[in-house]
Amino acid sequence: MKMLAGLRRRWHARHHADVRRETELGSRRCRFELMEERRVMNADPLHIGVVYTEEDGGSDLHGDTFEVTFTGGAADTELTRLVLSGDKNGVPGYQLGDVFFDTVEGGLGADHAFAFQIISQGAIQSVTATVADGDMTLILDFVGFRAGDKLVFQIDVDEIQEAWPPGSTDYDRINEGIDPITSGVEFQGSTITADFVAPHFQNATGSAEFRNFYDANFAGKNLNLPADNDGGKRDRTAGGVASLTQVPKPITIEGTVFHDQNLDLAQDAGENGIGNVSLALFQKDASGNFVSTGFTTVTDAQGHYRFGENLNLMPGTYQVRETQPSGYFSVGAIPGSVAGASSGSVLSGNVDILTEISIPLGDTHAVKYDFAEAQPASISGYVYADRNNNGLKESGEVGIAGVTMQVIPLNTIAAQSTVTVTTDANGFYEVTGLVPGTYRVVEVNQPAGYYDGLDTPGTVGGVPVGTVTNPGDSLENIFLGGNANGINYNFGELEPGSISGRVHLTDRQGDCFSAEALNRPLGGVTVLLRDGQGNILKQTLTNTNGEYRFDNLAPGTYVIQEITPEGYIDGGDHIGTVAGVKVGVITENDLISSITIAPGDQGVNYDFCEHEPSQLCGNVYHDENNNGLFDAGEDGIAGVTV
Repeated sequence: MKMLAGLRRRWHARHHADVRRETELGSRRCRFELMEERRVMNADPLHIGVVYTEEDGGSDLHGDTFEVTFTGGAADTELTRLVLSGDKNGVPGYQLGDVFFDTVEGGLGADHAFAFQIISQGAIQSVTATVADGDMTLILDFVGFRAGDKLVFQIDVDEIQEAWPPGSTDYDRINEGIDPITSGVEFQGSTITADFVAPHFQNATGSAEFRNFYDANFAGKNLNLPADNDGGKRDRTAGGVASLTQVPKPITIEGTVFHDQNLDLAQDAGENGIGNVSLALFQKDASGNFVSTGFTTVTDAQGHYRFGENLNLMPGTYQVRETQPSGYFSVGAIPGSVAGASSGSVLSGNVDILTEISIPLGDTHAVKYDFAEAQPASISGYVYADRNNNGLKESGEVGIAGVTMQVIPLNTIAAQSTVTVTTDANGFYEVTGLVPGTYRVVEVNQPAGYYDGLDTPGTVGGVPVGTVTNPGDSLENIFLGGNANGINYNFGELEPGSISGRVHLTDRQGDCFSAEALNRPLGGVTVLLRDGQGNILKQTLTNTNGEYRFDNLAPGTYVIQEITPEGYIDGGDHIGTVAGVKVGVITENDLISSITIAPGDQGVNYDFCEHEPSQLCGNVYHDENNNGLFDAGEDGIAGVTV
């Protein structure tokens, strides 16, 4: 009786634990159910069958036989647990008609006992049975039980034919009311509960009752199990079959919206995400159209977004649509990967949509579905008088106002028109709000009164960007990324120079540089301006003050030549000064060479001096009184050569 009481305590403890477990599993048991239309990747239905055969003919010498197998389901589906329960009504304690497992001789049960024994398990890796003598529940745990595998085992099953009150201790009376031979109809009403696992699918649980006539329930399930009347054992068999549908685990889609400053469609170091950008999720329906899932999200402070597991998204083909953030230009969208393989594309004609993101399996994560954005760019610079012609705008070099400039797009990420501006009073120009891309800056009109100087590409973020060919008035290949600020795209201009001087006579003593000489100007004298190769560039005549001047000279090296007027004799030449410094070389009479003029230089006092012609006269005569004087009355002698 003590043994019986112990058995009953163990049974009640296990029974209540099983009841709790069944309650906990109830919410996730799979039944026949209508699935949402968008769940397009479900596996074939699972069918698990168990056939019970009572093997003894009026005695209890052998165990009863169970055969277990399943078909269908997703790839790599495994049966992990099978629970056989003889508790037919769920009421605690042994009730009339309940069945239990008689595993120990002399314990609870009539006639003989038969412990759990595997007859065959095929390719199943392991089978672990949990059952005690008198249990109404047999728990089988498996490793490697796949579709088509079969387990055959034996165990003794007895039936309660007479209920007894809880706490009964009359062991003999209890066993007297137990039937050692449990036929198919007597086993009917017992239940199976099966747990399945599969990659990419949620764990699935199905339950069913054993029925005495089960062939109709097994029809079409392709279960390799004995039929109801197999071997003429129609009244000794019962079968239970559970059918269930596996549900894929949710999928996820995520990515980043970021500021792509260098427009390379990759989030590089220092390129920050953009927060609070809205995105919407669409899914392809059975007709091939993308329809809204109703799910939207916004990026976090790092620009990251995620359509997560909480949305219970099923495998399928998706589309992510970005709402273009204010203040940005779209660089493009970047398809990511699903389970390490590239999937998806940018919708033709709309770079704010990533489409055809195919996610065929549950528990799969689509990552790096990114959107690249860029803020507007700007460019600025000066048009200025480059005093030393070195291409650098230095202190004291003044800007030139009113010059027309054009910023011309060459290759930009969106449509951009040419922008025309005019330099201000400081020679400064600036264009903002530019679509990122590559540009050319052109000085449209050469400032009046200036010669073309050196143009210089500036910098973007402190780095030189752009090319130039001087002369040309154009800066090329200026790449302006997102939020780029190109500065000092400058155009140097050259102020014209001049050379001037005088032509005058010597004084009466022949001195070219006396005060008297400088006050004797010679007008109408021709003066030539030649280049360094001797080519005549200009010519002029001295005015009544003897002055000449060549203006609007481009920086360079010049030669001044005076043409000695007819009737005068060359007197001398004077090298003048440029910026206070004597510059030039007298290479021959009336020619001053190597006069170097920088922008704005004034070459002065390049002077030329001429002699007036002199006379010498006398007489050849007959000096009658030989006194050396041509006296009156003395005759001249003609025809004498002097």
